[in-house]
Amino acid sequence: LLKQGLSSRISHENAAAIMFASDIQVLETYPGSKISWKSKCLNCGEVIFPKLSDIKQGDGGCKKCGNLKRAKALLNSTNEPKKLML
Repeated sequence: LLKQGLSSRISHENAAAIMFASDIQVLETYPGSKISWKSKCLNCGEVIFPKLSDIKQGDGGCKKCGNLKRAKALLNSTNEPKKLML
């Protein structure tokens, strides 16, 4: 059982590559998939603490960038309110 658990662990390099693919630069050694990992958002530069397990499930790592992305998606273009009013 112990061998099985050890063999399924991901290396720091592989974990860091997954984070980098999600625009996250890791700032510490890989702590484990369910532990907050001190990192930096490559989009806005904020220091963040995502979990690898969340990133692998498709959750974004940076709350600030996620909120901005959602806000932009909710905003109408300048022509849309005018069309609605007419």
